[in-house]
Amino acid sequence: MVSNQKTISLVQELNNKIGIDLKQSKLQSINTTSSSVNPSYGCGKMYTFETNGIFLHIIDIKLNKCVDIEFNCSMNSLLATYIVNGYCLFRFKNNKTETLYRPFMQYLQMTNDSNAIAKFGKEESIYIVQIVFSEEYMKKYNPVFLYNNAQTIFNNTIPQEIIRSIIELGTITKKKLCFHLYIESKCISLLSSLIESFTRDESTTQNQNLYLKYVYDIKKYIDKNLHLNHTLDELNKSTGISNFILNKEFSRFTGKSVAKYIKSKKMILAKDLVTKTSLPVYEIADRIGYKNATHFSNAFKKHFKTCPKDYQD
Repeated sequence: MVSNQKTISLVQELNNKIGIDLKQSKLQSINTTSSSVNPSYGCGKMYTFETNGIFLHIIDIKLNKCVDIEFNCSMNSLLATYIVNGYCLFRFKNNKTETLYRPFMQYLQMTNDSNAIAKFGKEESIYIVQIVFSEEYMKKYNPVFLYNNAQTIFNNTIPQEIIRSIIELGTITKKKLCFHLYIESKCISLLSSLIESFTRDESTTQNQNLYLKYVYDIKKYIDKNLHLNHTLDELNKSTGISNFILNKEFSRFTGKSVAKYIKSKKMILAKDLVTKTSLPVYEIADRIGYKNATHFSNAFKKHFKTCPKDYQD
């Protein structure tokens, strides 16, 4: 059972409000808690792993209504938060600060408040990883820099290689040898990269934050309009930056160029429609922006190595 005295209990409070099928176990000195989202609130899973004073929280959910969570913070713990997808508004009650946690951003803070509120919006896929280093754990390493400077929230963009590490954390299994060492080493590695990222030039960070907003807005527009055929010129007409820079930053944040991202999302939606509906191929093609069913079938076969009709059969 995860101790409320040692960890920021956001996932615990999410479990209390929207969680079902709560499961707890212990393996190789790791306390593990997992749960699913109550279907009345949406879908998804939440996990907590605790080992040697480190608490790893993973939130992978999609809500169909707004949810506010009030939770307790431990004193003098170091909190690293990675927002891979979705928005979350945090308000720390003692100092009345309010911070909008945004996609592709990483945050670092020494917690010195007793209560906080997290606000999650509806119709957003939310993927958040939080790592809490307890006061007891931090004392072992006496990180003077952090104690002196992390009283306020630092934020920066998440490098693509860090996103891959975070996604890998979300797919961990208990079958690994030395599971507790794996968890601890991964969390320490992420923290080291996070601290290093805050030493970068501030002007570079400002530009990255601006590009981040453009990338996320365009990504969100693409996701909601897969029936349209987007060109880079059309998507980029309001940013004021070159197509080359936009495509480069889009690739850095998502791992794909704009064109490859659009095609991938279209194919994922097409596969869902092929396997989960009885719609004819020509109608599925139309729904993802293909006016010619043959062109769609060829693209589908190239992507999935099989024809749409084979999936339907």
